[in-house]
Amino acid sequence: MVTGTDSARRALRQDQIVLVLLARDAAGGQIAKVQGILRHREIPVRWISSRDILGRALGEAHLSVVGVTQVSFAEQLLRRLPSDSRKGPPQGDQRETKEEPKRDAGR
Repeated sequence: MVTGTDSARRALRQDQIVLVLLARDAAGGQIAKVQGILRHREIPVRWISSRDILGRALGEAHLSVVGVTQVSFAEQLLRRLPSDSRKGPPQGDQRETKEEPKRDAGR
């Protein structure tokens, strides 16, 4: 798992991420940087209600972006996250995402 915008962007470019979690209240610039890379990849994206909640889930204060690198963990998260977590913030890019994590990534 990678946390933070810069780490996630690096891992995305190296095809190490199989699921991206974005906080709905993250700064638009941070989200745009990640979404720019995601436009060229078929990686599922789920939106978490806030940076606080996303951070606390991983023992951090605040997180805007988390990249999941393990396929089995990504599959569990996809099953457990509510269906409305596919939708991003009301404004901004609402890219379509694929449902299954890429099997060969992160290995």
